[in-house]
Amino acid sequence: MGVTSMISDRTKDHQLITGSYDENIRWWDERSLKRELESLNVGGGVWRIKQRKEKLLIGAMHGGFLVVEGGNVVARYNEHESLAYGADWLSDSTAATCSFYDHNLRIWTL
Repeated sequence: MGVTSMISDRTKDHQLITGSYDENIRWWDERSLKRELESLNVGGGVWRIKQRKEKLLIGAMHGGFLVVEGGNVVARYNEHESLAYGADWLSDSTAATCSFYDHNLRIWTL
């Protein structure tokens, strides 16, 4: 399934992070792209990836919004009633998220 989001890891040289419709986040070494370093199923198609230090804020469509750190889900936010779509960090522990069909913007803390 198609890649929908990709960022360059700000904390690790030569690493890329991708998300796709197949509900997985994948970590890659740009020097060897034949095989991912790690993957994590987040329960929904990955539409957005935003990084702040070691944390990734993920918009996972039907899976809601989640925070991943060290390859593990450390927080999940499911208060939107529509597809998890847009997301960004406001601070180290606060995120702003928006959903697709209901047009809601929510601000929440970890």
